[in-house]
Amino acid sequence: FTQSAQNDGLLKGHVVSIYEDRSGHLWLGCGVGAVCIYDGVKFAPFVTKDGQTFAGVFFFMEDAVGNIWFGGSKGKLLRWDGESVTDFSLKGA
Repeated sequence: FTQSAQNDGLLKGHVVSIYEDRSGHLWLGCGVGAVCIYDGVKFAPFVTKDGQTFAGVFFFMEDAVGNIWFGGSKGKLLRWDGESVTDFSLKGA
């Protein structure tokens, strides 16, 4: 086992979900913190091209075509297609 912390690039917050995608990257949901990805060498925040980050993520899964679905608190449901994030969240929740 290897212990990692913020000074290793892991984002602030408790890790509440971990998912390994088909590329071997680990997606980490840090509860109140943002999503972080570990590529086997380093941790990096998951940030869209327009600078959006995602907090309150409690689950990840990958569909048959490689999209990463994630979400959690307050009806949050998002899909990453490798280029952009689409929001399918419940409105008004």
